[in-house]
Amino acid sequence: MIFIRVGFYYQSLLTFFVPNAATAEFRYPSFLSARIPFYDVRDTGKVVCECFLHPERFHREQVIPIAAEQLTIEEICAIIQAETDKDVKFVPLTYDEALRKLHRYIVKVMRWHHDFGSIDEQQAEKTKEIYPNMNTFAAWFREIARSMEW
Repeated sequence: MIFIRVGFYYQSLLTFFVPNAATAEFRYPSFLSARIPFYDVRDTGKVVCECFLHPERFHREQVIPIAAEQLTIEEICAIIQAETDKDVKFVPLTYDEALRKLHRYIVKVMRWHHDFGSIDEQQAEKTKEIYPNMNTFAAWFREIARSMEW
């Protein structure tokens, strides 16, 4: 049996972005040090497909991670700023504020990553061994920025 352990979707971050004509704000629980495994949800099927196409590569009860990269809030803000040339502001939310303003599941996942860290720091490298063309956050952001008011 193969287990697929998915990371945090880039697409989920859209609930944290508040576009503004002059600046961009990133509203996030104040878990600055957490390294979160992120990836483009559209890459899920591509990784899973490789597992089905090459069953000889995967062993019984193997865990297959799906993550393109592990990023901190600061790294996400730096990428957005580099892509937009706008002042990207991090607006920290307390855990209680985050629970009131954001999806409870997302906040709890972020807190878990902050409190316990990553299960496997090599998730992105392992995923790229299976499917090397994982979309990066910068590439994904460039794509969605065209459709938003950035």
